[in-house]
Amino acid sequence: MQFNLLKRALLVLLLGGIFTAQAWAVTLVQDGKPNGVIVTSADAPDSVRLAASELQHYIEKVSGARLPIQNEPLAAHEPGVNVFIGESAFTRALGLRLDGLPGDGFRLEARDHWLAILGRDYRGRPITGLRNPWLPVEVWNSRLKLGAFGEAGTLHGVYQFLEKYCDIRWYMPGDIGEIIPRMNTIDVPAIQFQKWPAFEYRFSWFAQSEDSDADTLWYHRSGFGGEYVAQIIDSFHFFLKYQEAHPDYFALIGGKRDFTNLSAIAGGGNLCLSNPEVLRQWIADINEYFDRNPEQRIFPVAPNDGLVKICECAGCQAQVVPAMGDTGKFSNYIWNFINQVAAGVAAKHPDKFVGCLAYEAYSDPPSNLARLHPNVAVMICRNRLTQFYPDLRARQASQLARWHKLSDHLYAWDYYLTCWAPWNGFPLVAPHLIAADIKSLQGVIKGEFIQAESWPDGHAVSPAHMDQPAMQHLNLYVTGKLYWDPELDVDRLLNEYYERFYGPAKDEMKAFWSMAEAIYTRPPLEKSPVNLYPDPVNLYAREDLDQLAAMLARARAKTSADSIYARRVELVSAEFLPAKQRLSKPLVSAALQIAVPGPTENLHFGAGLAGSTWENVAPLFLVSNEGTAPGFNTHAYVAWDKENLYFLFANYEPQMDHLVARAPGPGQTDLDNIWADDSIEIFLSPNPSERTKCYQFIVNARGARWDGSYGFGAGASPVVNPAWNSHFEAVTKWQPNRWLAEVKIPLRDVGLTVPVAGRTIALNLYRNRNCDGEAPGHSCWSPTRVDRHFTPERFGLLTFQPK
Repeated sequence: MQFNLLKRALLVLLLGGIFTAQAWAVTLVQDGKPNGVIVTSADAPDSVRLAASELQHYIEKVSGARLPIQNEPLAAHEPGVNVFIGESAFTRALGLRLDGLPGDGFRLEARDHWLAILGRDYRGRPITGLRNPWLPVEVWNSRLKLGAFGEAGTLHGVYQFLEKYCDIRWYMPGDIGEIIPRMNTIDVPAIQFQKWPAFEYRFSWFAQSEDSDADTLWYHRSGFGGEYVAQIIDSFHFFLKYQEAHPDYFALIGGKRDFTNLSAIAGGGNLCLSNPEVLRQWIADINEYFDRNPEQRIFPVAPNDGLVKICECAGCQAQVVPAMGDTGKFSNYIWNFINQVAAGVAAKHPDKFVGCLAYEAYSDPPSNLARLHPNVAVMICRNRLTQFYPDLRARQASQLARWHKLSDHLYAWDYYLTCWAPWNGFPLVAPHLIAADIKSLQGVIKGEFIQAESWPDGHAVSPAHMDQPAMQHLNLYVTGKLYWDPELDVDRLLNEYYERFYGPAKDEMKAFWSMAEAIYTRPPLEKSPVNLYPDPVNLYAREDLDQLAAMLARARAKTSADSIYARRVELVSAEFLPAKQRLSKPLVSAALQIAVPGPTENLHFGAGLAGSTWENVAPLFLVSNEGTAPGFNTHAYVAWDKENLYFLFANYEPQMDHLVARAPGPGQTDLDNIWADDSIEIFLSPNPSERTKCYQFIVNARGARWDGSYGFGAGASPVVNPAWNSHFEAVTKWQPNRWLAEVKIPLRDVGLTVPVAGRTIALNLYRNRNCDGEAPGHSCWSPTRVDRHFTPERFGLLTFQPK
C-alpha cells in the first residue's frame, strides 16, 4: 500500500493538483482483488487476443489478481471496470477512432469506469519474406500467432501501459529480464493519450521466432516491429531458374555465362543488365509476385553478395564509372537498372516498391540520376557501432545525405554482430553512440534492419534464442526504445536500468558498463578498420580486463546468492570471464617467422611424403585460431626452387569415410564455398608492407582447385576477385588415417620475380575440417583469434633463405 500511496501523491503533485480524488478514473485492482474485466471483440485479430492475455498475465504477476477476459462488457449496473482491448463496436460506441493514426500507433484512454487500449492491428495471413532472414521459422511464431511484421498497435499499447502504470520493465528475454514490482492496488488516472513509433520499420534479427516464445515476445516488448517486410537483399540468384532456357540473361565473364561465382563471391550467378529481356522478365516476375501476395510491399532486386565484376558485354561495361571508386563504380549501372524495374512495376502496382541495397561498389548514389523513381526503396548498409571512428562517421553521414537528395524511401541495414568471434563475450556497448545516431536518422529513413544473429558452429542456422544475451541486450534494448522516441534521455534510461536490473549491485554494474562503453568508444589510434569492429587484442589492455572483472566480483559480493540480481550479474560474468581468459592466453610463438632454405632440388611434385625430399623439411604445426591445440593434427611443409613455391599438407583424420568434397576434382573449379569442403587454404602476400594485396588458393580433399586475389588492379578492393586465375597445381592422396595435399605455385604468378633468394613474403596456412558435420573446425599456422581467414595483419613471415 505504501507504494501506491506514494504513487498517488507524486502524480497529484506532477499534475499540479488538477486531479483530486476524481483524478483516478479507474481502479483495476483493489487490495489484491480484481475490479473489472478485460473485453475483446469476438473476432479480434490474433495480436489483440495476445495483448489481452499479456495484460491479464502481468496484472496478475504484479498484484495477484486475475482479470477475466470476455467478449461482452459489464453492464452498467454491474460493479467494476471494463478494460477494452483492441478496436471493436464497444470502443466505437465510446467515440474512439483510429483515423489518422500512423503505423503501429495506439490510443489509450481512461474515463469513469472504463479503460481502452486500441491500435492499428493486422488481420491477414502471416507476413514472411522470400528468403532468409524473413523465412517463416525466423519471423513467425505459430504458438503465439505472432510475427515480426504486421501492425500490432494494441499490443504495443498494452506493453507501454504496463510500463507506465504497473512499472514493469523487460530488459532481456525471459523471466531473468523482467522487472515486476508488487502492487496491491492498480489505479489509472483520467488520460487521453496516443502514440506511434518514429520509425515505421524496426526489425532486429537476433533469434528464430518459431523456436522461442520468449524472444518473440521480447521483440515486441522492446518496441521492435513493423507493418511490412522491407525485404531488400541480394536476389539475382532468383534468376537461376532461367539458366537453361535463357542463358543470355546472365553476365558474360571471360567469355562464359556466369551461373555461379565468376563475378560474385557468394555465387548464384550474375546478370546482364543491358539485356532488355532481363528488365522485362524482372518486371513480369515482380508483378506476378505482388498479384499473389498483396500484403507485401517491397520486392528485392540486388546483385548477389560479394560483387567484384559486372557483365563484360559492351552495353554493360559502358556504364561503369571507375572514377567513382570502390564504393561507386557500379552505381550508375545498378541503380539505372533498378530505376527502370521500379517504373515498370509501378505501372501495374503503383503502391509497391522495388528495393535494392546500397552496398559494395554501388554504395554511393548514382551520378546519372537526379532523382530516383518514387517506387524505388534503398537499403543503405552502414555500421553505427563503429561511428567512434571520425572518418567512418563522416563518410556515413555524407553518403546518407546524398542518398536523401535522391529518395524519400530510405532504409538502413545495420550490424550489431558483437556476438560473432572474436568479439563474443566482450562488452561492446555503445548506448550513447546509438542514441546520437538514431536521433540523426529521424525523418531521414523509414527504418532499419538490425543484423544481430549468430551462426553456431558455422552452420547457416541462426540460434533459437538470443545469443549471449548479457552482452547483447543493452544495445538492443536502447535501440528499441529509441525507435519510438529518438529524443529519449539515454542517461536517464541507463540509470533506471542499473538501479532496477541489478539492485544492490547497481553502482558496480554501472561502473562496469560505463567503463566498457568508454573502452569501446575511446578515441581510436587508427582510421576505421577493414573489419566490423576493433580487434579485442588491440582494444583491451590487460589492466582493462582485470578492472572489469574486479567490478563484476564486487557486484557478485553485493548480491545474495539466491536473488534475481545475483543471477543477472552471474550471466554477465559467465559470458565475459571466458572471453577475458581467452584474450589473456599468450599466442603460440612457434614459427610465426620462418626461413626456408633453398632452392630445393629434385623435389618430385606429387610423390607424397614418404620416401621423398619432403622428409628433409621441418614441418609447421597448425593450431587453433587462439593458438591452442585444435583437436585434430595438421602438419604443413614448405619448400621452393628457382621457379615455384611448394606446400604439402598432411591432414590427419580419424573419419576418412566422412570427408566432404562436393567439387569432384581434380582441376580448377568455380564451386561456391569450396572452403566448406574438407580443404586447405593458402594466403600469400608478396610484399609484407602491403599485406592486403594478397593471393588465395584453396584445394579440397579430392584435388579441386580455386584461386582468387585481393587488392590488385584498377579500383583495387579488399573484396576477393575470384576471376583471377593462376597456373597453380594441386595433387591429393588419401591414406588410412590422413589425406595429403601438395600444391605448386609458380613464383611469377604471385608477383615474385626470380631469383627470390633473400626475399620475404607474408602468408598464412589453413585447414578446413568439415567431415560431414563431425566436429567441424579450422586450424591455421599463424593464430588469428578470429574465425575470418583473410586477416593479413596476422599473417606470418617466410624468408627464402639461400643455402
